Amino acid sequence: MKITGLNAGCMKILEVKNLKVYFPVYGGFLRRLKGYIRAVDNISFSVDEGEVLGIVGESGCGKSTLLKTLALLLSPTEGEIFFYFEENPIALHSLDKSARISIRPQIQIVFQDPFSSLNPRMRVWNIIAEPLLLHSNLPKEKVKEKVVEILEKVGLKEEHLYRYPHQFSGGQRQRIAIARALILHPKLLLLDEPTSALDVSVQAQILNLLLELKKSFHLTYILVTHNMGVVRYMAERIIIMYAGKCLELGKTEDIFKKPFHPYTHALLHSIPRLRKENKRKVILLPGEPPNPMNPPSGCPFHPRCPYKIEICEKISPDLQEIEKSSLVACHRAEELNLEGIF
Repeated sequence: MKITGLNAGCMKILEVKNLKVYFPVYGGFLRRLKGYIRAVDNISFSVDEGEVLGIVGESGCGKSTLLKTLALLLSPTEGEIFFYFEENPIALHSLDKSARISIRPQIQIVFQDPFSSLNPRMRVWNIIAEPLLLHSNLPKEKVKEKVVEILEKVGLKEEHLYRYPHQFSGGQRQRIAIARALILHPKLLLLDEPTSALDVSVQAQILNLLLELKKSFHLTYILVTHNMGVVRYMAERIIIMYAGKCLELGKTEDIFKKPFHPYTHALLHSIPRLRKENKRKVILLPGEPPNPMNPPSGCPFHPRCPYKIEICEKISPDLQEIEKSSLVACHRAEELNLEGIF
């Protein structure tokens, strides 16, 4: 299978091949190994420079673990991660500690909860300036100049520099977290549900800010979310994750118009509609997501799938290209005529 980004002519910035992230589970008096939690289980994809790639799925599907692995906060169990820096591929999966520190300015992450991701004992000045002080030799006056500049870019003022995180609203704290991530001018920004802890009105402000910053700083985003509305607004392509695996990958517009996987179909039909004439039938999936320590045989979604057949219970489907730029892991993808929502 050829793994491609959005456009064949675009320069790749990240490539992930057969990535696995397993966590050992120990138990008993002697703390013996009982098994592994398969948080990310054999995922492959690539990201083009300037693209926004969305990763969607239920809680516990491995989205955040995948993002933390790309941010070099977790080490992969197996697989390869290549980051294209100045056109040269850097194997992130094999970097030692010092090499990870040197490449980290190019890959930054914004976490879900800005209150817990910001040090409550540090003022805004120290929070934003810290990456510059660690990764550059700029004089103090230049550091302050850059901090004020980035603070204004995210919609805050110089007067906010000497306040503590608890003195800000949730939206303002997230703006501070974004400023901290951008101060080193990274090429790739990883967004771990950056709006889910915010009020709905503030969510829209932060999403619009992120789109503006993407143009200003020529950024590439990987956006993790469980909100299909957010991913439709932000992303050009979507990865649908379930039980640590990629079930579908394609352009956002194509997936919303015509999903190929039954799980994607169910996710789309879970989006609420306010107008009575636009209401659609909600698809309720039976059961619960599988135990990542003991996943089912065959397709991981088959215990909850209304379209399963015998082969689904025995053989795990490969991610195959169904249409141009559309990859699906489903034995019945070509014969099912699933309805989109647009």
